[in-house]
Amino acid sequence: MKTSEEFIYDSARRGPVALEELRGIFRYRDLIFQLIRKDIVARYKRSVLGVAWTMLQPLGMMVILSVVFSTLFSQVKGYPAYILSGLIAWTFFSQATSAMMTQIVWGGALLRQIYVPRTSFAVSSIGTGLTNLGISFIPLVLIVLIIGLPLRWSILFVPVSMLLLGAFALGVGLIISTMSIYFP
Repeated sequence: MKTSEEFIYDSARRGPVALEELRGIFRYRDLIFQLIRKDIVARYKRSVLGVAWTMLQPLGMMVILSVVFSTLFSQVKGYPAYILSGLIAWTFFSQATSAMMTQIVWGGALLRQIYVPRTSFAVSSIGTGLTNLGISFIPLVLIVLIIGLPLRWSILFVPVSMLLLGAFALGVGLIISTMSIYFP
């Protein structure tokens, strides 16, 4: 049987805050998964184009930018693929950070009522963005094959670069989210 001395909170024995947040995210991984699922279902439910819009929007921008800048960069082989890869990365970054601000502000009421790790809303925004990013790579691979660029072994590094981009977006999004709470 445990004594009352074992349940006394001691702030000196507290571990690093970052590790506590990571443990909390791991413990609440089902909540994060449900938040990601809710965001994806809400985004594509009752949508005429649905998932296709995630692929068509960057393709449309790529066509416009390729036509406009084709005279300037005519010597660059595979210029549309370069444009599309940059657009996909930027779209992920901007969508993830803006969704993170919305999620953290929306989750503020929930955070005051029950304990939920504060970063769980931010991580769910990154998870939703990474899902959309994965879907957006389908047209990129198709464009690369249509243009005739060779697929190299470096394509195996794409998941690592996606995770690094996600980690960067998480950091920037947390900073921006903190500022958006104080300066709405």
